Amino acid sequence: MEKEKVISYERSAELFFKAGLKYADRKQYDKALKLLNRAVQIEPFKSDYLFNLATIYAELRETDKSNAILVRILRDIDPTLTECYFAIGCNYFDSNNLKKAGEYFEKYVTYDPYGMFTEEAYDILYYIKFYENFPYRKRKRKSPTKLLQEGKKLLAEMRFDEATAKLEEALEEEPRAVEARNDLAVACFLSGDLKRAISLEKSVLILQPENTFSLCNLAVLYSYGRNTEQMKEQINLLTGLNVDCKAQFQELMEMYKNLCKGTDTVDAKRLYSSIRKISGEITQKSTLWEKELNGVIECAVNNKEYIYRSGYEKELRNIWMDYVRKINPGEVPVIRKKEVWAAALEYIYCSLNLIRVSKNSLAKKYNVSPASITRRLKSFDIFFGV
Repeated sequence: MEKEKVISYERSAELFFKAGLKYADRKQYDKALKLLNRAVQIEPFKSDYLFNLATIYAELRETDKSNAILVRILRDIDPTLTECYFAIGCNYFDSNNLKKAGEYFEKYVTYDPYGMFTEEAYDILYYIKFYENFPYRKRKRKSPTKLLQEGKKLLAEMRFDEATAKLEEALEEEPRAVEARNDLAVACFLSGDLKRAISLEKSVLILQPENTFSLCNLAVLYSYGRNTEQMKEQINLLTGLNVDCKAQFQELMEMYKNLCKGTDTVDAKRLYSSIRKISGEITQKSTLWEKELNGVIECAVNNKEYIYRSGYEKELRNIWMDYVRKINPGEVPVIRKKEVWAAALEYIYCSLNLIRVSKNSLAKKYNVSPASITRRLKSFDIFFGV
């Protein structure tokens, strides 16, 4: 008798997440909690999964668990998700902890003065201060700079767990402190938490897309963790941004050589090999890329019209860099025919500066087809509306 074929399917995080939301909509919070926790187990660094999980815990009056998740989102994943401050404030308010509620509502209106819940936050602050006759005062903040320096000292002394705690404290005081995030990523990695280190470096790039340390360290972390696809995408991104990474990789090598003496959770030889490999590959690609991009810019400048402003070359480079920063790293294009890219960049420049120009006239000037310019412009369309 033939065995029946079993059709299997992968239980993805998204499947659990969507099912959990359906139960939440029906106010079946216990079932929703179980499914959302499954989603978070599979994808522990997705802010929307975690935020909805925190919301369910709040509905179940488990506000401590809810707040812990919301703080983690701000600290490890996305410091710009200001709704977390409002949600934490609501949790404390519902728990009748008016002092802490006031602190977080103040944070919300400070970091997002025109946010979706700003009016509600001010209303609650007014209620806390006047209707409850509560002597609310802003708490005296610890110095984020001092906490950062203490964290750096502990990191240099290879006391990674203590450094982690101190840097987390610095981020609680100033969630957008980029340097503290970078140092915390290093401390987490050397403590054996590679996934959290990667998430922290990604959070830096939300705040500062051009942060060279994070761009380069992320490539190293991907390589060390054998995340081949992400590593390739990061190399493409660094190449497309034309970032000078050589000095940064040397700095990373020296830093890790010093710090790896204090940990046995990281394979130092593998790490150094990853840094050398990534650095060499990016240097090789960047040399070719810079030559190709410079060829495009030179071609456009040589065909510059007299009415264009004196900063034409710089504006073309800025258009290109803005484009590369916003696309998926795996979509950084290959430059084959410089004339087509030059024509596309000139068209975008004219559109942004309200200068009338047609694709046909540019095609004639650069000796390319209008269709080829249109194809290149489709790459830019979503970002520049051309």
